[in-house]
Amino acid sequence: MSMAGEIPAPAPPAAPRKRSWRLWFGPIAVVAAVACALATFFVMAELAPVAPTSDVVYPLFFADAVALVLLVALVLVKAGTLIGSWRRGAAAAGLHIRILAFFSALALTPAIILAIVGSVTLERALNPQFLAMVKTSVHSTAEAARVFRETQCRSLLQEAQLSASDLDRARAMFNADRGLFHEFFVSRARFLGFSVAAIVKTDGQILERVDVTADGSAIVIAPPAADFEDARKGEPLCLVIDDGRTFVALRPLSTFPDTFLYVTRPVDPFGVQFPEQAANLIATYDSFEAYRGAVKKAFTVMYALLATIMLLSAVWVGLDFVDRLVAPIRALIAATDQVSAGNLDVRVDVERSHGDLARLGAVFNNMTSEIEQQQSRLLAANRQNEERRLFTEAVLSGVPAAVIGVDAEGRINVLNRSAEELLVGRTVEHIDSP
Repeated sequence: MSMAGEIPAPAPPAAPRKRSWRLWFGPIAVVAAVACALATFFVMAELAPVAPTSDVVYPLFFADAVALVLLVALVLVKAGTLIGSWRRGAAAAGLHIRILAFFSALALTPAIILAIVGSVTLERALNPQFLAMVKTSVHSTAEAARVFRETQCRSLLQEAQLSASDLDRARAMFNADRGLFHEFFVSRARFLGFSVAAIVKTDGQILERVDVTADGSAIVIAPPAADFEDARKGEPLCLVIDDGRTFVALRPLSTFPDTFLYVTRPVDPFGVQFPEQAANLIATYDSFEAYRGAVKKAFTVMYALLATIMLLSAVWVGLDFVDRLVAPIRALIAATDQVSAGNLDVRVDVERSHGDLARLGAVFNNMTSEIEQQQSRLLAANRQNEERRLFTEAVLSGVPAAVIGVDAEGRINVLNRSAEELLVGRTVEHIDSP
């Protein structure tokens, strides 16, 4: 039977082999790892109904880490098997490695590009160019609030010193007419914008007092002895009372023995609110800085885990795909080696999942079957011819006449004993000769 001019139909598929759990462990592990990575992404991106709290994020990161370790182990096992086959010189091992290197380069290049783009994008998103100016401005607000309060304090001290000088010059008025001195004191306090002005002694005795505002008496305090000593030394003493809403200045009166001028002035409402607002703004900005750092770390860890899991999953899938692709080629190469060694009984397993390679395997099986059949027919024909030759020689050996047989080309192929004697022992020279 000849195969010329037609392609044999594929051989029936081999019976399905019983798959063990090891064959399914790798795909299940890869799918579970990808599911963990996607779950982490949806939670961190707030696309899931679960809030990204520590109780949720940490278990997800732990699951991702376990999946990552598992994928590394699977890839190492696959790579170790491949390297072992290559070292043993297994069939198609070189092709296996070349295909794997090509797919690995295809998988690594986009991953590296995405890692670079993602890191730059995240850094730009969390660190805009104006953020440095915002940070400087925010921290400058506290300094501005301090300078504003110090300016108010210095102004009060200067005016308190001017008022103390005026009172020293009016000592004679104080001794001559206390009423006129009081009016003079009231006019100076109102002109300079004091809310309370008083002439006090270190023991707390008040010689004169002017309440410019209706509630001025509510904020008069007795300064401690240390403040009197600092004022006597000329220190720029400026006290803050009434929960930071009132400044107090204390200046000595040189013409009044052991006597000081005590004046108060309310702090500008802006000067009270501005430091509080500045402190709140700085606290908010510091919280944002801490939150930004935490977000950056979380997204960096998330991206690293996701990218690594996806990359290892792709590598494992590539390894498994190359294994499945090369397996039938390797079987064909091994079978061809056996055929070249003379073993025509060899057959390759044919599975429909191999696609075109399955058809190639079926054609190979049919080819070897046909060659084996032709070889069997040739061997049978050769045996039959040999039997006929032996029979002919046996028959001719009993004939007394000389018998010489020639083929279609006139070559001698049969001599009986009488013909040999006739040719005087030159049988070897005359057989197969014209």
